[in-house]
Amino acid sequence: MGDAYRKSDKLDRAIDAYKQAVSICPEYYDAWKNLGDAYSKSDKHDKAIKAYEHAVSINPEDADVWKSIGTAYYKLDQLEGAIKAYRQTLYIRPESVDIWNYLGNAYEKSDQHDKAIKAYLQATNINPKDEDAWKNLGFAYRKSRQFDKAIKAYEQAFSITPKLSMELADAWNSFGNNYRDSGKIIKAITAYEQAIGIEPEFALAWFNLGFAYGKLGKMEQVTEVYKQLKTLDPVMADKFFEKVILP
Repeated sequence: MGDAYRKSDKLDRAIDAYKQAVSICPEYYDAWKNLGDAYSKSDKHDKAIKAYEHAVSINPEDADVWKSIGTAYYKLDQLEGAIKAYRQTLYIRPESVDIWNYLGNAYEKSDQHDKAIKAYLQATNINPKDEDAWKNLGFAYRKSRQFDKAIKAYEQAFSITPKLSMELADAWNSFGNNYRDSGKIIKAITAYEQAIGIEPEFALAWFNLGFAYGKLGKMEQVTEVYKQLKTLDPVMADKFFEKVILP
C-alpha cells in the first residue's frame, strides 16, 4: 500500500503506511528504506535520516541507503554527516564516480579544498570521461588558487563535451577568470570570447571581457563592450561604466 501511495506522490499516506508497517515489524528493512525515501521526497530530511539509519542498522551493506543518508545530511547543510555517509558508501562501492563527486562536493562546501581535490581526482581516475568530475576539479583548484591545474582540468572537461550550453559557457568564463587572476590577460580575453561565442547574451562574460580590455588600455574595445552591455543588462552596464570607464 505504501509503495502505491509513494509512486502516486501521495506522500503523507505513504508515510503513514510505512510507519504502520515498521510498527508491526520493526525489522522490515524495505519499509524503513521506503519510509526514508518518502520523507526525503517530502523534504523532511531529518526524519529521512532516522528512517534510513534504521534501515542500515538492519542491512549495513546497502550502498544506496548510505548515499541517501549522505544526500539528506548535505541538503540539511550538515556536512560532517554527509561526508561520513558518503565515505561509508565508498567502502561498499569504491568504484562509484558519482559518490566520489558527491564526497568532493561536501568537502568543497566545507572549505576542505585539498580533500575535495583528492576526491575529484579519484573520480577522474575511475572514469577519465566524466565531465562533472573535471569541472568540479577545476573549480576546486581555482578555489585553492592553483590556477594552472584548474585550467588543465577545465580543458579536460571541454574536450569531453563539445555541446553548446550555458554551463559550458560559464566554465569558459571561469577559465578566463583563472587566466586573469594569474595575470595572463591575453589568454583571459580568448577564454571570455569563447564563452561569448557559445552564449552571445552572457552579460557577465562581456563584463569580464571589457574589464580585461581595460587592463590592457584598449579603450576602443572597452567602449564596444559597454554598448553591448547596455543592450543585454543595463544595470551591469552601469557598474561596468563606474568600474572600468570612469577615471
